[in-house]
Amino acid sequence: MKYFIYILSFFIVLFTSCDDEVRLDDFSTNNTEQLVVIYGYISPQDDLLQVQVSKTLSSINNIAENDEEAFVIANAVVTLSNVMGDTVVLLYVSEDLNYQIDASQLAIVPGGTYNLSVLVDGRTYTSSCIIPSNTISQINHQLTDNLDENGNLKESVTIIFDDITAESNRYIVGARLENYIVESTLKYGNQRFVTDQIEDGAQLSSYGFFAVSDTETVTDIVLQVANVNPVLYDNLFATWSNKENKDDPFYEVVIPPNNITGEKVYGVFAGFQIAEKLIEYQ
Repeated sequence: MKYFIYILSFFIVLFTSCDDEVRLDDFSTNNTEQLVVIYGYISPQDDLLQVQVSKTLSSINNIAENDEEAFVIANAVVTLSNVMGDTVVLLYVSEDLNYQIDASQLAIVPGGTYNLSVLVDGRTYTSSCIIPSNTISQINHQLTDNLDENGNLKESVTIIFDDITAESNRYIVGARLENYIVESTLKYGNQRFVTDQIEDGAQLSSYGFFAVSDTETVTDIVLQVANVNPVLYDNLFATWSNKENKDDPFYEVVIPPNNITGEKVYGVFAGFQIAEKLIEYQ
């Protein structure tokens, strides 16, 4: 019998979250064992420092995949610290299903090293990350009207920015609609993922769109570019690629990287810096 595991994984970074059904076979682990799942992404631009702690559950437990609370571990001890020895304990917030603390309690600085410790049922899980030293200096954009494959009018939003020079960078790009009747983001597909591998310091761009029929209440568009740790980029890209190609019988599943240390644990603790630009749409 095949077992399925539902992993509650929130992408705190860049305006999006998702709950994905994942085959545990994709992680090359025993089908019957439970994993602790930890995600924490921190940035100097954060108002809140947040960490998600959850667990995997087999489908034989008859848990609905949208029953988020069933996956959350609410009794963990979650701490963040820096190399100076400053330490904060994050508190569980049931409304958000995560552990958090006001960012003013632990300064997140560019280039700084931070440590994560999570204690669950007597087991300690640890990780560390370095915050990227720089963020991009300016975001430019182009708005154009186009037709999609069905002949419907869509608004294209191209985000343009200059790569940070003299270092290897990985970027996550996106945008969200402000004052829309339902919270919404633009569709960037694989153009959400950008690197500077072709040329250091080059001008980079990403193309996204949304249906013009969705714009009646939209007043502004917030453009976003995040300079992220490699492990975060690789994890988000692998997750996106697996989901995008799940119906392709010839696709080879990519195992998302894990940088959490401990027994029976999976997840990512990473740093990023984000730049935003608000543009008036109407």
